[in-house]
Amino acid sequence: MRERLTPLIILSFSVLLTACTGNPSKNQASLSYDVSGDQTAQSESADDDSQNQDLSSIDQPSSFTKKRTSALPGSDYNLHGDDPATQVLKKALTLMGTPYHFGGNTPSSGFDCSGLINYVFNETAGIKLPRSTREMIKLPGATIAKNQLQPGDLLFFNHNGRGRVSHAGIYLGNNEFIHSNSSGGGVRIDSLKTSYWQRSYLKAKRVLEY
Repeated sequence: MRERLTPLIILSFSVLLTACTGNPSKNQASLSYDVSGDQTAQSESADDDSQNQDLSSIDQPSSFTKKRTSALPGSDYNLHGDDPATQVLKKALTLMGTPYHFGGNTPSSGFDCSGLINYVFNETAGIKLPRSTREMIKLPGATIAKNQLQPGDLLFFNHNGRGRVSHAGIYLGNNEFIHSNSSGGGVRIDSLKTSYWQRSYLKAKRVLEY
């Protein structure tokens, strides 16, 4: 009887060992996801761009972006002062072409739209902004009329004029803004005059003092 049970015992023990060695890999995958950033913040910030991707790139000619990415920071804008807005824009322009990355908030990891804004404002002005656009749009401070925008103002968009805020960028001047887009070059410059961004525009907020 004991001889007949021995193979079954060995088989059961082998299955148990396999199951135990399989569990740590699942835990490690979960841990590696957690340490890459706050899960809630990532999902909130990255739903920013998922709906904006194809339509914005259709409306915006790629030659516009290529022209801007090849320009030196400050060559197309009057960025010669030391005020916070100028420093924010200078820093943002040095990041042109940085790839889009869901939940990204550093040049090495790439940026999503709110990650870019957070990085630039924190690095240059020492301002730590909320991680998601849904929190950013609720910031205290003046809501700025579209015809009174100043460089450094935060711009907020939704998808084709529908739904809650889903994207954000930094106003540069001359009806242009810099942002990290999930399609078409990552950090790039687009125009508020294109039909997609006109339809999607929600509001602007000012967080820098003038």
